[in-house]
Amino acid sequence: MSSPEEVSTRCIGDSWTLHKELKSISLTPVEHGCLTSFRLIALTNGTVSRLLKALTLPNVQDLGLFSLGSYPSWNNDALHVFITRIGTSLRILNLCGISEYKDEIHGILQRCPNVSRFTLVADFLADGFLEQFTGRTGFIMDISGRNGKLYLSRLVSIELDAKISFTPKGFSSFIKSMFNRKDSLSSTSLRSLIIRCRGVTPQFINSEVFEELRRYQEQGRVIRIDTEYAPLFPRPSLLIRRFPERSR
Repeated sequence: MSSPEEVSTRCIGDSWTLHKELKSISLTPVEHGCLTSFRLIALTNGTVSRLLKALTLPNVQDLGLFSLGSYPSWNNDALHVFITRIGTSLRILNLCGISEYKDEIHGILQRCPNVSRFTLVADFLADGFLEQFTGRTGFIMDISGRNGKLYLSRLVSIELDAKISFTPKGFSSFIKSMFNRKDSLSSTSLRSLIIRCRGVTPQFINSEVFEELRRYQEQGRVIRIDTEYAPLFPRPSLLIRRFPERSR
């Protein structure tokens, strides 16, 4: 703990084998109104759902939830309850261990409309994830469900770390939407996009997408897209199919 306003804790979740017995036993509710930064790191397979349901952190602006086991350490209900209690104060969101199921990520982001910096470490991401930011899956609506107001209108930075299966068309639509947010209800456009691609080198940066990224970079955007072998963007020349390994 670096200060009374910041807490970072490592824990071992409840055993999943005892989950059915434990979920009926609620933890004593705890509220920390002074915390502005909170990090929860679940080190092993298990569940921290009871802990999330018991915690209320209404003034946290910087939140990090990290599940280091082989599957998420919380269920959707507990995570949504926890983040809903923070709500509009949240500005920085770091998530690790979220499943690739896009409705789960949508449900989280929908509950923190003022986030400006979003970092996600996931197993796998495809075009369905990108569509959540372009409005196809319901992000262009106000809280009552009517069309008109963009969620995440203050978002300026996105960092992704996953096996990536974006298509050139899907990724092009995403960057055009995020780097050119001119809707009067949006206060800003994306300024920084960093993607770390794990596994097989993805093929979503073709020549057209490369030129689009270069134009946005010339306008002052921070853009970095890396694979485990070599950078995809920026790089001196466009190599679509093969990337030399970095010198070791």
